[in-house]
Amino acid sequence: MVNQYIEESPQGKLYLRATIRLLDDLEGECSSEDWSSFLHDWAHQIVDVNSIFGSMDIDFEQVLSILEKEFLVCDSSSLWQVAHAILDKQDDRQSALSSSSFDEVFSILRQTIPEKNTQLN
Repeated sequence: MVNQYIEESPQGKLYLRATIRLLDDLEGECSSEDWSSFLHDWAHQIVDVNSIFGSMDIDFEQVLSILEKEFLVCDSSSLWQVAHAILDKQDDRQSALSSSSFDEVFSILRQTIPEKNTQLN
């Protein structure tokens, strides 16, 4: 729809309308060990992507330190921020949004990192 509008009226204004519903709190919680392990895997994935596409030389410890500082606590807010950053497939995002438990969303995130690594190879 957006692309069609851009082609038909490139100088016009596009207004979108949406119904927004706040998500219910997720059931359950995450263990700090699982969260730390996940951040560790994510840091490796970031370094791997950077080594292929990036021009900056970043090391694993630097990336891990940033992630641990940014997402120190494993709570719903951190989980949704990470999900927004990592989940790029519409199906994965929709699955996460329709989940009712922390474990379901966390499981989707855990599956995504190896999938992304496979895409790199």
